Amino acid sequence: MDRAMLTAKPIRAFVLAGRRILTCRVVGQNPHAFIGKDLYFYADSREPKRIHIEGLSTASDIQGNEYDFLYTGDEVLPSEISEEAIVAEGSCEETMAK
Repeated sequence: MDRAMLTAKPIRAFVLAGRRILTCRVVGQNPHAFIGKDLYFYADSREPKRIHIEGLSTASDIQGNEYDFLYTGDEVLPSEISEEAIVAEGSCEETMAK
């Protein structure tokens, strides 16, 4: 059985009390499925950044499908978030093909 690849649309990146947080819009998927996963952050045509989702923050907009993910790994800068940016489980080519 082919399961859906995890994807999310990054909205904001910030640091709070020393913890990195990436706010993402998650549509059609359970945000808890992202916890414990190694993912890629794609912005423009640069090399993807590798991030690991540690957990969910309590500050989320459930109505808007926006969730604050606590992450480790490569730092995502606020300036890197654009309309083209995406967080995905696989390569950008695999993500676009799905």
